[in-house]
Amino acid sequence: MEIEATFQIPDEGTFQRLQEADTLAGFTLGAVSITELSDRYLDTRDGAIRAGGYACRLRQADGFTLATAKGLGRASGAIHRREEHEVELPEPQLPQRWPSGTARETILRLCGDKELSVLFEVKQTRHSHPLYDGDRLVAEVSLDRVCLSRGDMASATFLELEAELLADGHEEDLERIGTG
Repeated sequence: MEIEATFQIPDEGTFQRLQEADTLAGFTLGAVSITELSDRYLDTRDGAIRAGGYACRLRQADGFTLATAKGLGRASGAIHRREEHEVELPEPQLPQRWPSGTARETILRLCGDKELSVLFEVKQTRHSHPLYDGDRLVAEVSLDRVCLSRGDMASATFLELEAELLADGHEEDLERIGTG
């Protein structure tokens, strides 16, 4: 189960201030790592995967490919809860070639033998920080510069902050970020 909070960042100045911050809502931000992510979201022509309550994502970053069956889940304010099943791949490939596991079975159950095509692509520059409450590792916080496109045309660019809970984090921590 993935539990995260996502916040739109209104402007470049706010994004820069967040990048320079050592704390967030009273939590301590650890050292930053920067990653270039390239995501492709796939579905059938009739939207069978989405209709089944999931998204199919192929993510490429730092020489690896991660395939994800991502539940559409539910949201309460900025906090999202969703089922997520992932499998690492040697290269981008269709679900029929993924190793056995929940990610593969979920997507194949929804799309069967139907052909998948790219719905849209998301390219992100992600600035990730571990987030601590004292010695407790609460979440991974990402400041993302995002470009969403379909085909050759960019359709949207935006800035966001995402905080994904880790094993020692609690939803109250995410709520604190939202009000802090």
